[in-house]
Amino acid sequence: MIKCRGCGGTKIEEVVSVIADIKSINVTCTECNTICFSKPYLENDAYIMPFGVKKGSTIQTIVRTDRQYAIWAAKNIRGLIGKRFAEELAEGHKEKSKNIESNDGFDHGEAPF
Repeated sequence: MIKCRGCGGTKIEEVVSVIADIKSINVTCTECNTICFSKPYLENDAYIMPFGVKKGSTIQTIVRTDRQYAIWAAKNIRGLIGKRFAEELAEGHKEKSKNIESNDGFDHGEAPF
């Protein structure tokens, strides 16, 4: 159960917020009307960064274009947003490893044991 960081209440609702054509989901306490936290809005299977200098960019695009920021975000942003950065970084690492293995000239078939 999620509790409000302000009043400790448990009446929480998710509200889609649109500011300057950028959507995010604000998780709001209905008891004290405080935004407890924001999380990215999912649009066409891509999570949209809801705040900061990268606000409005998809998390996938940020990982591709600014890896240092993505690593920082995965380590420092709590909750779903940080988790999504970590997942995208891990997925990108798997893809790079797959490409390297397929192009390195070695046979990467079944392990001999």
